[in-house]
Amino acid sequence: MNVPVKSDYFKGEQHLLLASGFYGSNSELDTLLKRLQKALVTTAILADADPVYLPIFERIESEIIQLESRINANPMERARKIAHATAIV
Repeated sequence: MNVPVKSDYFKGEQHLLLASGFYGSNSELDTLLKRLQKALVTTAILADADPVYLPIFERIESEIIQLESRINANPMERARKIAHATAIV
């Protein structure tokens, strides 16, 4: 039986590979972090309405912490953040 596969079926698992250090450019990591932060807000709202969503909330929160620690461990990335945060004229 042939089952149609969505082209982005595994896109949700991309965060696991990026956070583990498997691959990911700086822009991919930033994009992923923003997506995870939005998902965290969504799951927080859902968990507030129904505690069944708490494990998902905790998982996303954990992924954000891992990703942030990976980004902050890279001295070049830290330097870029500071450089972009302060506009030198």
